[in-house]
Amino acid sequence: MPEPDDLIGTWQLASFHDTDPTGTPTPGPLGAEPAGFLTYTASGHLSVAMMRTAPGEPAFMGYAGTWRIDDGVLRHRILVCSRTDWVGEEQVRIAELTDGLLTIRTTPDNGRIVQWRRAEATQEKHAIRR
Repeated sequence: MPEPDDLIGTWQLASFHDTDPTGTPTPGPLGAEPAGFLTYTASGHLSVAMMRTAPGEPAFMGYAGTWRIDDGVLRHRILVCSRTDWVGEEQVRIAELTDGLLTIRTTPDNGRIVQWRRAEATQEKHAIRR
């Protein structure tokens, strides 16, 4: 399990897939090559946004809330979500950080596996218009 300070910042989605009972990867609910970002703040907030990139049925998944690590377990408390049935839930995850790749799993062996790489800084300038 990474230390909390290791997670703080913005991560870009590297892969998102499910595994069958034998451990064979299968495309996740957002298809074979989804895009997304995950942000952990030092104040304990988080935000996740992911979407399907392939043509066809539009799909988006996102939530925001709080996060913490307790006894080696990553916990996301969901406060707002594109799935209203997740609001108020605490999702327990297994996290591993190896060679800059953050892997978050639903179970130790199989299940859903989401991998993230630290997002590179952008040089774009943004203006707020009122």
